[in-house]
Amino acid sequence: MLHGTSGEVTSGIPTETESAATMQKVSVKETVMLKSIVASNARNAGRSIQVPTYDFCLHTRTSATTIFMPDAFVVVEGLFALYWPELRRLLGTAVYVDMSEDVCRNRRTERDVRERGRTPESVAEQFRTTVAPMARRYIGPTRIYADLVLSGEAPIADGVDRVLDHVRRQLAQVAPAIETLLAHPR
Repeated sequence: MLHGTSGEVTSGIPTETESAATMQKVSVKETVMLKSIVASNARNAGRSIQVPTYDFCLHTRTSATTIFMPDAFVVVEGLFALYWPELRRLLGTAVYVDMSEDVCRNRRTERDVRERGRTPESVAEQFRTTVAPMARRYIGPTRIYADLVLSGEAPIADGVDRVLDHVRRQLAQVAPAIETLLAHPR
């Protein structure tokens, strides 16, 4: 499930001050919705949830939704996934993917030019004036809340293996307690 599907932007490429306010506003709105969806998943396992979609070219949420089918494990990904304490409390395993600003800028440029019709110059300007400063201010500090810190520059399979190992260890720790509860119901 993607944390970042309900955002909105004032207009054009905002200034750093407008960006900070917009990031806070968007993040609060998304987090309230995401927290509700994640909590609903725990209560309503097996029932589908309508998740809003976001148009990154228009910088706004669309009227379309996608159906999300909850399961035993739900992956929540997004820049603010570890920012809000209310959301962190709902997560079993918190993962932070770390990479250099150069790699972030290069990947963003490739993606935005290819998928969003932007020019390399507009991406570079936005990254320099808005994205990098806001990421340093709001996203980088959330690393301390992660159970695992992965390199975004390492092969994906390495990160997946580390996450799966961590989850397996967590499950092994709670399995005896679950077995005891099942063996001795109240």
